[in-house]
Amino acid sequence: SKLHDLIEPQIEEYENSWYDFLIYGSNYTKVKKYFELMKFKKCSELIDYFTTAFVFKLQTSKKSIITYIPSSLKNKLKKGFDFSNLIANKISDELEIPIYNMFKNNFLIKETKGMNKHERSLFSKNKITLKKISNIDVDSFDIIYVIDDIITTGGTMQNACKLLRKKFPDKNIVAICLSKTKAQICYEKDIL
Repeated sequence: SKLHDLIEPQIEEYENSWYDFLIYGSNYTKVKKYFELMKFKKCSELIDYFTTAFVFKLQTSKKSIITYIPSSLKNKLKKGFDFSNLIANKISDELEIPIYNMFKNNFLIKETKGMNKHERSLFSKNKITLKKISNIDVDSFDIIYVIDDIITTGGTMQNACKLLRKKFPDKNIVAICLSKTKAQICYEKDIL
């Protein structure tokens, strides 16, 4: 089908970043109409199809865990669901990898939409924090997959991975998103 052909996971390696790899399912401009139906209308069949096709093309390790970057309270209330949580749970189910809710979104209302790269970078530093993590067997995994719906500049993902890298310095951290915009990604450690 047409959508299946648009989902072509790309893997990018970053040496001076808080994450080791970035994996994204598609270029946002190619899947924008589908993405908006999933993100704003919760089109379940489309979400299932997109995540299944994405996971099918993904190579993962069973000795890993999944976490995700939560939506703001405003977005959860407006949509009635947390899109990143939904995606992360579907990927977790498909791959049979445990999922942990490790982050807290500290902003109830403010969003990054419409901000320039510098504003996003400053905003991202305080957007999320790591929750108290006590129920994870650190020896049971080598890789942490951090899921977000879309990466625009990468500031939020960088901050999330920075927090994880400080907590789990010996683990591989892989950023995963369904889609990536054409914007230049903020990936260097010294930016955050």
